[in-house]
Amino acid sequence: MQRNPIDEKIQQRIDKFKSDLRMDISRIIRKHIIFGDCWVFDNEKYFDLRAHVADNFNIHPSEVLVVGSARMGFSVAPRKRYQPFHDSSDIDIAIVSPSLFDRIWQQALECKESSGYFWEVEEREAFNVRYLIYWPHMENRVYWGQSYGWRAGSRYIESSVSAADVIRYERDELENFLDVPDFLLEELQQVNARDIVWVCRTRNHARRYSDGGIGQPYKEDFSSSALVLATDGDDGYLVLVDASVLDSSVVKRYVLYRQSVPLYQGVRPLSNVATQE
Repeated sequence: MQRNPIDEKIQQRIDKFKSDLRMDISRIIRKHIIFGDCWVFDNEKYFDLRAHVADNFNIHPSEVLVVGSARMGFSVAPRKRYQPFHDSSDIDIAIVSPSLFDRIWQQALECKESSGYFWEVEEREAFNVRYLIYWPHMENRVYWGQSYGWRAGSRYIESSVSAADVIRYERDELENFLDVPDFLLEELQQVNARDIVWVCRTRNHARRYSDGGIGQPYKEDFSSSALVLATDGDDGYLVLVDASVLDSSVVKRYVLYRQSVPLYQGVRPLSNVATQE
C-alpha cells in the first residue's frame, strides 16, 4: 500500500531524529526544538504565532517556542514515542522568559500576602496549577505536593505484584525508560503494585490520555507524603501514594538523587534508544 505523503514526511523526520541521537543532548535540543522549522506551521505563520503570544505577555518572540509533536511532527514522550502529530494533538507552547517569571513571581507573592482572597477558589487553583507547580526549581521536587491526582486508565491491582515489578515491566516490555534508581527499586520490591499509579496534575491533562480509549479521568486521593517516582516526559507522573511505607533513609537518598538527576530528566529515551541502534 502506498504511504500517505504526509506520513512519509513524518517518517523522514523520525529517521533523521534517530540518526541524530548519537549527538550531544544539547545539540539535539537546539537542532530539533529551539531552531529549525515547525511541523504544524510554515515560517510565516510560526512567526505570527510567536509574535502574538509575545505581545500578549509583553516579552520577546524569541522567548516563545512551539514544542512537542507540533514542533517535530511526532512525539518523543516514552508512552507515545514516535506517534505522529494528529488532529486531536495539542499544540504545546513553551515560554522561557526571566522577565515574565519575575512578574508572575510578584503576582504569587501578592496572592500569598492577601491569602488569595482576591480570587475565587477555581481561579486560585488554576493559578496554582499554571504557575506555582511548574516553577523552574521544581524539577528537584520529589513529593507530589497536592492531595489528589487525576488518573486515566486502570490501577495496578494484582496483589502478588510489587511496585518494582510494574516499573520493570514498563521498562522491559513497554520500553518506557523510567529513571527509578536501583536503590529505590529494591525498596519498592516490598511495596504492592496497588500503591503506585500514573496520574496527571489536572483533569484536562488526564483527558488527553483518556482520548486513547482508556476511560474517563478518575480522581485519586494521596497522602501528604505521596512521592513522584518518574514522569513520562509529558503530563503523566508515576506516583507512590504514600512514601511512609519506605525506609526513611531511602527517601532521603532519593531526595539527594533528584538534586543531581532532576525529575524532568527522569525519563531518558534519547540515550537509551541511541545505545540500542
